[in-house]
Amino acid sequence: MLLQKPPFRYETRQAIDELAKELNLPNEPHMQDWMWEVANPLDVDKYVQHYLSLTDEDKKFALMEIIIQAVEDQEKTVEFSNYWGVVEPILKENFSLHEWSIWYWSFFETDDLANCWLIAPFMREVWYSANGFFDKSSIG
Repeated sequence: MLLQKPPFRYETRQAIDELAKELNLPNEPHMQDWMWEVANPLDVDKYVQHYLSLTDEDKKFALMEIIIQAVEDQEKTVEFSNYWGVVEPILKENFSLHEWSIWYWSFFETDDLANCWLIAPFMREVWYSANGFFDKSSIG
């Protein structure tokens, strides 16, 4: 069975502007990858609490990218694991909203997980479970 790439989704300018104000984040015109540039691994709790208060899907999408990057940037394995334990159920519960992000961070372009983000194998598990794949060896 082949993996199907989901439709591309991107952050909106309005979501970025509003999140920057709400979370007191830098927001300069030269920032090309805003969500990844502003992510602070020390602020995961703050980001998650804010995410849980949101109703706007564009803001949730953009903020989840910040959260994922902040989890990825954890320096200690125990902190990575703790934060992943918080983020994973949010991603599973909101899979359709974050499908593109889960796909992107799964980095299916390679089977060599040593050349992926730390979070890639965890994202792949979310992807597999949401898509009903139990025997990953059958995926091509």
